[in-house]
Amino acid sequence: MIRESELAAIEKIHEYFPFSITPYYAGLINWDNPNDPLLRIVAPSIDEQDRSGSLDVSGEAENTQNTGEEGTQMKYPSTVLMLPIPVCFAYCRFCFRKRLFNPEVKGEEILKNLGDALSFIKDHPSVNNILLTGGDPLMIKTSMLRKFLREIRKVPHVKIIRFGTRVLTFLPSRITSDPELLDLLKEISEHDKRVYFVNHFNHPNELTEEVGKASDSLIKSGVILANQSVFLRGVNDSPEILRDLFNKLAAWGITPYYIFQCKFIKGSGHFRIPLIESCDLFDDATRGLNGLAKRVKFIMAHFSGKIEVLGTEMRSGERWIFLKYHQARNEALIGKVLSFPLPEQAYWFDDLPGVNTDPRLQRS
Repeated sequence: MIRESELAAIEKIHEYFPFSITPYYAGLINWDNPNDPLLRIVAPSIDEQDRSGSLDVSGEAENTQNTGEEGTQMKYPSTVLMLPIPVCFAYCRFCFRKRLFNPEVKGEEILKNLGDALSFIKDHPSVNNILLTGGDPLMIKTSMLRKFLREIRKVPHVKIIRFGTRVLTFLPSRITSDPELLDLLKEISEHDKRVYFVNHFNHPNELTEEVGKASDSLIKSGVILANQSVFLRGVNDSPEILRDLFNKLAAWGITPYYIFQCKFIKGSGHFRIPLIESCDLFDDATRGLNGLAKRVKFIMAHFSGKIEVLGTEMRSGERWIFLKYHQARNEALIGKVLSFPLPEQAYWFDDLPGVNTDPRLQRS
């Protein structure tokens, strides 16, 4: 809990990055335990006074320039991101888009004109999937979502609509209490044009009976469920916790998709784990999982692309890391396997010796 001596600092942090939580999620937290992992995910901390890092590690400003449309990003030829709303059900303290929620800039990077965005997509037949993210798109009223999604469905080469959402984590009743939403999802999810919910669970305590009911409702409506997690100090930095999470997700019909190395976002340094520790955690957690639970990939979402961590080995007494581009701005890098020495204090791709001098990996 917050000490009285810390209140002034916390209030300043709140001005910079707001605190918000749903009553449902608050009910999952053990408020008598200052180290409760769910509390750590959403509660502001005095550690956030450290503003080292960036507010745009992934180069999203450049992704927006690629489309020329506000609230619309294109990093890879097959995918367009739309940011339709600048609010979430709750705010994760490690959020890599926390710049969107600063009161001084709120709304500046949000979609303004769906028609213009769709015109861009229609002119780019390589785009076969759209990711609605933000902000949480499930904060939008169902009546507005209906208009939005039906317009997207009119574009013939868009085969997949993805929701990047924490609705199941923070407010599963949004799903179970809205039959019109479920009918809409069933309408637009067809055998050859699917709707995906890419969820964000970081700890097994977030997987409740309410989540199970909401997941069942979505699956029955034709929605395919996947999950992304983040390695977080004090939340899931234990192989037992991660193993439990991956097993439960797979059993509940939610594919373990990615687990990300935590980005160096301003105010989130206390969540970060060295790469060498994340590698060991991932290996220990996935050892013994069945094949369905083991589909999760360990990823660094770098400016240059999504980099999969394949593993490590010792070479002449030195630890090395092996990586492969899962996606890349430079398509020539996709599938390339890279190897670098792995220092104990490397937290990110750029910290690896040799990365910053490799001409293939530099910004143009």
